[in-house]
Amino acid sequence: VEVDYGYTDDGQEDYRTYRYLDGTTETVDTEWTPDGRVQSVTDNSGTTSYTYDSVTGALKTIEMPTGGSLSYGYDIFGRIDRVEARATEDTDPSVTRYQYDANGNLTHIIDPTQQTTVMIYDAVNRLDTRTLPNGVTTKYIYQENTDWIESITHTDEQGNVLASVAYQRNADGTPHSITREDGSYVKLDYDDSLRLETETYYSAGGVIVNEIAYTYDADGNRQTVSNGVAEGTYHYDNTTHQLSGITSSTGNESYLYDESGRVWKIIRDGETLTLHYNANDQLEKVTDDSDNIVVQYTYDAEGRRVEVDNLNYVVAPMAGTSLDSPHLVTNSDGDVISSYVYAGAMPLMRLDENGDPIYYLTDAMGSVIGLADGDGSSAANIHYDSFGNVRNATGEQATGVGGDFRFQSQWLESDTDLYHFRARYYDPEVGRFISRDPVDIIRRVPESSSPYQFVYNNPLIYSDPTGEITMTEIQANFTIDKILQSIHTRTKQETYDWLKDKAFSTAGNAFGNVLQKFTPLNSPLVSAVRALDNALDAGLEFENLLKKQVRDTFAEVGINTDQVFLEVGITEKGQATGNWIQFPDIDGNVLAGESRPDFVITPSGSEPRARRGARITVGGPKRSYLVGDVKLQLGTIVRDYIGNEREQPRKPEQWNAIANYARKNGSMVAGFVTLFGDSRRGSGQSLKEITNKAALRKGFIVFIVSILHGTRYSQSPR
Repeated sequence: VEVDYGYTDDGQEDYRTYRYLDGTTETVDTEWTPDGRVQSVTDNSGTTSYTYDSVTGALKTIEMPTGGSLSYGYDIFGRIDRVEARATEDTDPSVTRYQYDANGNLTHIIDPTQQTTVMIYDAVNRLDTRTLPNGVTTKYIYQENTDWIESITHTDEQGNVLASVAYQRNADGTPHSITREDGSYVKLDYDDSLRLETETYYSAGGVIVNEIAYTYDADGNRQTVSNGVAEGTYHYDNTTHQLSGITSSTGNESYLYDESGRVWKIIRDGETLTLHYNANDQLEKVTDDSDNIVVQYTYDAEGRRVEVDNLNYVVAPMAGTSLDSPHLVTNSDGDVISSYVYAGAMPLMRLDENGDPIYYLTDAMGSVIGLADGDGSSAANIHYDSFGNVRNATGEQATGVGGDFRFQSQWLESDTDLYHFRARYYDPEVGRFISRDPVDIIRRVPESSSPYQFVYNNPLIYSDPTGEITMTEIQANFTIDKILQSIHTRTKQETYDWLKDKAFSTAGNAFGNVLQKFTPLNSPLVSAVRALDNALDAGLEFENLLKKQVRDTFAEVGINTDQVFLEVGITEKGQATGNWIQFPDIDGNVLAGESRPDFVITPSGSEPRARRGARITVGGPKRSYLVGDVKLQLGTIVRDYIGNEREQPRKPEQWNAIANYARKNGSMVAGFVTLFGDSRRGSGQSLKEITNKAALRKGFIVFIVSILHGTRYSQSPR
């Protein structure tokens, strides 16, 4: 297939035309609002339209070609407080309402049946208890001074345990033992690259039930699996990382690929499945040996899966997230078959055609380990292996017809046993995606180079809800997450209250409202409001305070301060040549000369510790986790480093220095931390997307952490 693109004068996609080998064409037309948000997208399925709040720019409605729609309501702080889903324009909406506390925590969910789920948080804003309308209570216990969950217990009104999970963890947070409600447990071991090496299952009495062992090659591809559904020796086309077959004592399996690197045929267990894709690499149809259709999918122009067989799906972002999930499922007559309610990115419940509820009971990774009905009785218990294969499932609701949410809260297709991870489908038996990563993987770290790899072969700590995460991003994320987690647990409520008062007195009600919706997760960093009278001072203050905050938390998360280099002089070609600052020498002064990214974080021992003013060796810190900058707002990065069609970037040399250093000396990833995030909302091209695309053109990946999302500073820092 050939694809032709057309663009507007502003550089936004105007149309996209697919030209197929049989001579047919398909065109996708996009219309934009004056302020750069998607207004409508039209393809062969019809037109999807978007509207936005005239004041805040927040996404207000999505109208589907099928007649279904979704609309969002917001409170005065910009948080979603109402979601209305309609099967057709003539039907009554399915309404879910959300309420929050003063810290921005979600406290109440009023579902379409007018029943309320209540959530209570501890002093550092971690979810402590959740009570469902059926009386089922979930208790969360955390490891001291961390966000790591120690146990989750779901009990009915009589105190009977419906489902539970308890974790014992290593020093880095990885679980080494997980115990379920029936007393059975699994012990886990990892290799030096943190990939799962063995999982040994025990009965409640301590008897080994099964032991599964995994080995990998240097690229992260499975070599062998002993025992379990994935048992065998794995064979690959070594030039493409494509799994070609599995041999075992119980039988052989074969996998064939098309020219685009997508799994075309799966031959196993005496059956052959043929997989058909559209021009966007989306799985469109699965057929069996006799060419009978097993399941068929339709997608809209935005890539959302809106039809499965003859059922229509109203798919849109879950409240407070950018992740699309089904809100309604209807038949060809427009009758609602099921509807779904979410708590953030997690499914909370589904309602059948009669309005009867089923509630999802999950573990720490979001996997559905149990189901409860409207009376609070157990409807299912589900046990998985570490890669999402169902080991055991009991109860009348254990198998969802057509599919349901299961492993890591993703949709398990009952017809194919594949998980739908939005952009791609995941095959848990082989622990791989069936198609290549749609975001080109940049191959620097050898064990990260396989484009089919699923979460670094460790689903116990990593997840990929979009199906698009890259391994370099995972590496950076794991380090950053440890830092942010420590900041979270060190926050005090009085600090947050002081910040609110200070914000009201120095920046007025508008910025105060922003802080009120900002949870105390990172509130010490927002001390930059002390200088908000001047944008430049605010930016410098924020940068300096963030560095100090990170310094104070490194010891707690096991990252040595000799891994961190500040204001490293780097040439445009990516060579570290100048002076630098290392903890604890932070005094607010900025070193002069050359391009100086704010930070470089390296693996422990990758560079000898040195004092302030010492000369970095040629090439600088080797194999860095992260190189990047701290800025007041995301817009500054776009303006200074990337520019646009009308204006050249102001500091292209800094962008080039970061890009080339990341590619030559790092893990191909750069990080940017901002106080203010992206004020653009909806389906338009966001500042984050602009930054991501500019980075990919340079051959690296960016990881962006914005403390305050969906807003920007009223002045532009100089």
